[in-house]
Amino acid sequence: AAILLVLLLIGDPRAKPKPGLLILLGVLLGLGYLTKGTVYPVTAVAGSVLIWRYWRDWTAFIKALLFVGLPALTLGLLWWGRNMAVYGGFDILGKATHDTVVVGQPRTSEWIAQMGLASTLQSFVQTTFNSFWGQFGWMTVPMTYPGWLYPLLWFFTGLVLAGFVVETARKRKSQIPRMHWFILAGLLLLTLGVHVVYNLTFVQHQGRYLFPALVPIGFGVAVGLGLWIRPLRKRWPWAVYFIPTGLAIALILLDLYALFRVILPALG
Repeated sequence: AAILLVLLLIGDPRAKPKPGLLILLGVLLGLGYLTKGTVYPVTAVAGSVLIWRYWRDWTAFIKALLFVGLPALTLGLLWWGRNMAVYGGFDILGKATHDTVVVGQPRTSEWIAQMGLASTLQSFVQTTFNSFWGQFGWMTVPMTYPGWLYPLLWFFTGLVLAGFVVETARKRKSQIPRMHWFILAGLLLLTLGVHVVYNLTFVQHQGRYLFPALVPIGFGVAVGLGLWIRPLRKRWPWAVYFIPTGLAIALILLDLYALFRVILPALG
């Protein structure tokens, strides 16, 4: 979230980025390299933002690239060097070693051979969706009771997705800078792409891999929900506040239900 916030500030055409902000982006990226591989797609978004921001001034672009790249690479090299020393060669992420030593993890090709492509794709979509909202205990404890919970979440997702599509398709000037749209959409698409590509080899239908894109997803929900709330403003102005507040309370109740009715009983 911190990286995304800095990128949005850099991508704001109304203000010129200061060197300190660029250095902060580099430090955050470097810390991300030390923390989780899901941060790496953000690098492509950051690079695109810098190119867009400075494409008319290559001298300024090179300076900005150094401000961002030096701290990011310095921190990243600590981890990459360690991985090369441990795993050998240029396996800086340990992925090649992981792929050779993993035992018993199902592969997508095996699932397609056993169940067919359609069933594998259905499992990918369904399990990714379910586990995004809540599927615990190494994916063995879904929230299957009550039986209407996941369908209700599907309905909510479809509702806000339809609202988002209609709202963004309308031909009216947005107050949000175009680059901000690009940053949010780029992060979402790259995160989804990494999830899909990884599942081409191994069966890892886990919605947690989409969590790096929670901010763009949340933004999309706000836009999509706003389409349905806006017509109520004149007749029921209270609905503008009641519906988002009610949604927040519903999500808190879902968390409590998952903890006390799903997770804790499964532990016992």
